[in-house]
Amino acid sequence: MTIDTPIKYDAPTTIQNEWRHANDQSISDIKRGIFIDRLSLSNDKQTISKFLKMYDETKIPELKSKFITATQTYYQAHKDAVNQSNDKELLRDFYSKLLQEPLSPTDIPDVIRGYMEYHTATEVMSNIKQIDFQLTKVEGKELLSLNLSMAGKSIELEKIYIPKIISQLSKDNNVMEDSMFFYLMNGAYHYLKDPGSLSIIKSYLDHVSGKYSVGDFDKNDASYFIARKHYEAIVQAVALDPADKPRDVGGTSRVSGTGRVSGTGRVSGTGGVSDTGGVSGTGGVSGTGGVSWYGWS
Repeated sequence: MTIDTPIKYDAPTTIQNEWRHANDQSISDIKRGIFIDRLSLSNDKQTISKFLKMYDETKIPELKSKFITATQTYYQAHKDAVNQSNDKELLRDFYSKLLQEPLSPTDIPDVIRGYMEYHTATEVMSNIKQIDFQLTKVEGKELLSLNLSMAGKSIELEKIYIPKIISQLSKDNNVMEDSMFFYLMNGAYHYLKDPGSLSIIKSYLDHVSGKYSVGDFDKNDASYFIARKHYEAIVQAVALDPADKPRDVGGTSRVSGTGRVSGTGRVSGTGGVSDTGGVSGTGGVSGTGGVSWYGWS
């Protein structure tokens, strides 16, 4: 059936049918969602404007969520073209509006990442109260990844969100969150712009040293050993980088891509960390410790 076959090319009759089915209210929401997903992979230059129009027209929350994710999927594949067209301004307005609206916890990560992608650090700072309000409905690894994205946007935001991250880790006392943080920071701490940030991180590493040296966890717990592996790596790395070393503060750090952890913008897998030390199911975090989607590169 056509519905199960990925789009290989944008033949006129095919793409027209895809749009007609995606907008057909007589078709089930699930099937419409499938067509929306497929269209997000197309090369139709009117995709963004059509998605935004359909978002405004639908009253179905699940489809609205689909359109939010679909705009980001399309943008990732056509970033240069979008940024050189009127679509960029359309997306700026779209995410500015969404940020002010009541959002479901599943939509908040995509909206905040989308807002950061299409707005400057100054604009993000001016809306920090609203962003933080939305973040109150997010937790765990998803909150950690969003706070890292915020910290990577500029030195001013770094000064705010690195302490927030450490506060979250201390409060949650979660091995998987620790593991994710240790791994990502091992690839990103070089790009910290505020000297105080590394000091805060080192203090946290000292605070949990007993946890990852002696350990009170089940020795058969693979996630603990992965976290311990990442802990030892970052401790060794930052030991060679004094906290009072002058940092390069030239320019403004910018979040590249949409910062999405998985294809749906959510942390995927069974905890976010693979047994090879990489973040599982991610786009933008390499197995070698490179971090691009937090603005740290």
